[in-house]
Amino acid sequence: MRSLGDAHEGPLDVACFSTFTVKWLIPRLFDFHAHHTGIEVRLRTTDTGTDAAREGCDLLITAITHDSGEALADNETSLPLFAEYLGPVMSPAMAGRLQQPEDLASLTLLHTRGRRNAWDLWAASMDMAPPAAAGPVYEHYYFTLEAALRGLGAAVAPWHLVMDDVQAGRLLAPFGFTTSGYRYLALRRSTAVQTRLDIFCNWLQAQARAMPEAPAVQGISITHAGNFAATPKNRC
Repeated sequence: MRSLGDAHEGPLDVACFSTFTVKWLIPRLFDFHAHHTGIEVRLRTTDTGTDAAREGCDLLITAITHDSGEALADNETSLPLFAEYLGPVMSPAMAGRLQQPEDLASLTLLHTRGRRNAWDLWAASMDMAPPAAAGPVYEHYYFTLEAALRGLGAAVAPWHLVMDDVQAGRLLAPFGFTTSGYRYLALRRSTAVQTRLDIFCNWLQAQARAMPEAPAVQGISITHAGNFAATPKNRC
């Protein structure tokens, strides 16, 4: 772990959830490296976290809710990124078997251990009964999404983790996405006031703004704002 005293030297240490790193951050880092070849970004994973210094990093990317994280969101060291939206995703072949959301009950439903309430949360946003809970449980969202890509079942997943696969046609989201109550933000280490970190933070927020909007459920307008509730425990 790098000491707090050398905040102006060495690479930038960035901590975030493992699936976020694999599915969102790493695919975009080529752009940062292409424009800032002299800045090294060193990634590490975290399961939870509300303080960059405690994580021993310059920047911590995490998820909060309005009730649990209002103080964090208002902190001068925090950078808002985007709100989270959930929706069922599956392989194109599996999606062809569905006509309406209730038909999901006929499929194998995939679950993630750190987000066992995801199907219930999505169903509540749709004002419908949760689909049957039976189905395999994976340790991380990355495993769950890979299983969905391979046609092993349907997953309910955040838009930012699946948008590249949806846009490429590898996954389909036949019922769109609704707000989950979570929002993502980056927390700077308060002592890490440096030009290199400023550059990375500006780039990170630009990437968040450039994200395509989540496809809306018919009759529901999806925006980058939202009301936030419920507190995450272990995340992806």
